[in-house]
Amino acid sequence: MTGAWWTSGFRRTSARRDLSLTAALYRLDRTNTSAPEPRLAGVVIQSGAQRTAGWEVGASGSPLARWQIAGGYVNQVAHIMAHTNAAAAGARVPLVPRHTLSLWKRYMIVSRVGAGIGIVEQAGMFAAIDNTVTAGLQACRWRPVRGRHERA
Repeated sequence: MTGAWWTSGFRRTSARRDLSLTAALYRLDRTNTSAPEPRLAGVVIQSGAQRTAGWEVGASGSPLARWQIAGGYVNQVAHIMAHTNAAAAGARVPLVPRHTLSLWKRYMIVSRVGAGIGIVEQAGMFAAIDNTVTAGLQACRWRPVRGRHERA
């Protein structure tokens, strides 16, 4: 896989260093990419050229001495740039969520021991390169909102 990209962003940290804000814009152009074959499990096919463009914002900080928190939001879209046997030009790249929201927090019990919890929510992604998923007689275009919850 080969490609080109551009990105631009900023980071701002408070004077006391207890809050940091970030934002970025990006675009990735890739060629010679591959994707799972939608009708044959375990088979990978060439998907040609792809373009992913999006933006993200994030914040992290320590509102209290032992409490750390971080969160972010990403909005992105990824398209097939040229027609292939697997997908038409303009089709969405599979498994690239349109929206991702995350929130993590950690509490330090003692200086080297902490406990944390986080959540990641994703929405708006296709599950196959042809932008359809067939399960029996039922066709489904979009994957529903998908969340992940973790503890540490």
